[in-house]
Amino acid sequence: MTPEDENLEKLERVLTEAHRVRPVPILKPGWAEQVMRDIRNVETLPNPQTCVERIVWQTAAIAAAVALIVTVSMVAWSQAPLHEGMGLLTEEFESTPLFFE
Repeated sequence: MTPEDENLEKLERVLTEAHRVRPVPILKPGWAEQVMRDIRNVETLPNPQTCVERIVWQTAAIAAAVALIVTVSMVAWSQAPLHEGMGLLTEEFESTPLFFE
């Protein structure tokens, strides 16, 4: 056995013995509940990363809503009738046969 292994075994025995003989803490009744209540009541500081992410997502949602509103209003208030726009589109394409003759 190497000296490192012996030292490791000694350390393991000492730690095991220290764990066995440790005193059990004497706690008042309701101590655990009080600790949990204190933990729940602690105010956490906001993480700057989450604040930035929240602002980015809110801005993206607002931008999407504005784009949707502008698109719908442009379609609804356009002066050209719907069939006229399609007619202009179809005039530019020549009709060709599907298969070569």
